[in-house]
Amino acid sequence: MITLFCHPRPFESHFDVIQRNAIGSFKVAFGEVWAMGRNCMDADADMKWPYIRYQHDLPVLSHMFAIANRNGKYPIKCYCNSDIILPPNFPHAIARVALEFPTFLAVGRRTDVPISPIIQFDSGWWERVEEFAKMYGKPHGMAGIDYFCYRGDVWGEIPPFVLLALFDNWLVGKAIQRGVPVVDMTERVLAIHQNHGSRRSRSGKAMAYNKALVEGASEAEGTAIYDLPDVAHLGHCTWRLTEGGLEER
Repeated sequence: MITLFCHPRPFESHFDVIQRNAIGSFKVAFGEVWAMGRNCMDADADMKWPYIRYQHDLPVLSHMFAIANRNGKYPIKCYCNSDIILPPNFPHAIARVALEFPTFLAVGRRTDVPISPIIQFDSGWWERVEEFAKMYGKPHGMAGIDYFCYRGDVWGEIPPFVLLALFDNWLVGKAIQRGVPVVDMTERVLAIHQNHGSRRSRSGKAMAYNKALVEGASEAEGTAIYDLPDVAHLGHCTWRLTEGGLEER
């Protein structure tokens, strides 16, 4: 069993649909679902934890991870962005990784899909969503990572990143640095990102704050940042999960 935690945005307009779809999929697949932060009371989650630290009006990820690690019911934890639909087979895929590694990090590439209606989580819901995603979805780039499923001491101390770009690449890079198996789940897990507008700015004070927490990142721009020692993308994963099982890269 897995404890999943997320930080929803305000449940307004299209984000109301997106987040109800995402959290609905979490509740199908996971043993325990936590919503954290100032909007958590509107989420249909098992646990609601509003007491999250904020910096630059964005949640501090290390605080969220600490709360989940300390209070989550199950030893395997998963952080996921609240606009992602995860499939029912997710726990089964993670179980294959967990049987092999006592400590691990599992991540994967998302597929961007233009989903607008609310999903009815009845019999056959995933088959319908999967078919639509295969028809209209597009694979996202290798650098944007939306879920992190892990067990054990993967990172040591996590810097106080805010929920914006670069924290995801640090989580992957630091795990690799520490010798933790980092498994690319893309081939076995179809993670669906529901397309939306209103992206947060990546050129303001919050992004500068995140960059300052990464060694050498203050002068790096674009793809050059992935040459730094502390950050990585999906192409750097040390293992991948295939239909036949785990393969080392």
